Amino acid sequence: MQENYKWLKQDMQKLIKIQEKIKELEKKKIDILKGQSEKFFKETSKVMGDDFSPALALTVLTETWGSSSQEQKEAWLKKASNFRQQGSPKSTKKSQKD
Repeated sequence: MQENYKWLKQDMQKLIKIQEKIKELEKKKIDILKGQSEKFFKETSKVMGDDFSPALALTVLTETWGSSSQEQKEAWLKKASNFRQQGSPKSTKKSQKD
């Protein structure tokens, strides 16, 4: 009778491996987000110089975004999406194939 449930044990092992992989990927995602946050912090600090503080950076960002026209926001979004595409691993691999 135990032979009849062998498939169940195998399925459970597969599910456990999937759960472990999910946890591993979630940790990698968090690590990447932390790295992006650190880079953003450093770059913002460079731009603002000695006056930099996280509160000031957030205030400038909030007020600038809030008072900008829709056209300006669209221009910023376009620049940001172009930047992401240029720096993404997928675009690098794609250009290597061409």
